[in-house]
Amino acid sequence: MSTPFTIAPAVAVPTASAPTDPVGVAIAFARAQIGKPYRWGGTGPDAYDCSGLVQAAYKSAGVNLPRTTTLMLTVGKPVAKADLAPGDLVFPDPGHVQLYTGGGNQVEAPRAGENVVERPMWGFMTARRVAGDGGTAGSPIPVVGAAVDVANGLASGALGALGNALGLGSLATDMRKIALQIAFVGAGVGLVLLGASRAAAAPVQKVIGALA
Repeated sequence: MSTPFTIAPAVAVPTASAPTDPVGVAIAFARAQIGKPYRWGGTGPDAYDCSGLVQAAYKSAGVNLPRTTTLMLTVGKPVAKADLAPGDLVFPDPGHVQLYTGGGNQVEAPRAGENVVERPMWGFMTARRVAGDGGTAGSPIPVVGAAVDVANGLASGALGALGNALGLGSLATDMRKIALQIAFVGAGVGLVLLGASRAAAAPVQKVIGALA
């Protein structure tokens, strides 16, 4: 008598679960944007600039970062290049920010005319840790100088629109860096300009007096 044929129960194949820690969520979000175009002032979901990408990645993980690269330099804690860990913000220069993913790689929205990409680090000025070991995982980070951030965003957006309209390409990226550096002085700009105008007015008045 033959033994009835039985079908073995299917074995459940484990699937990779989505990360739940802030660093893992931020990196997963950033990687999901790979291939999307760079756009000055872009915060997604269709296009990003460098800080817009990093801010959106951490926002998806419940960590609030400032809008601009310059102000991102003021949050979290400094990290040496030798101590980099996934999730750290890497600044190759004062006007650009990347999201470190580990193994010497980073995700970035590079510049006008290019797309979001993950590739090896190509520069290092400094880095900041905003989540994970020693960071502020899951907790909002205060935006330092909110008024400066607003002014910075307006300036970047205006110059970005001009650059895109005129087809300036990489020049628009350079203009963005200049705008960020100028905005870094924040409220002090008005006082500096006021003082300069008063200083310049004195010799002009002397010349006018001599000609009178």
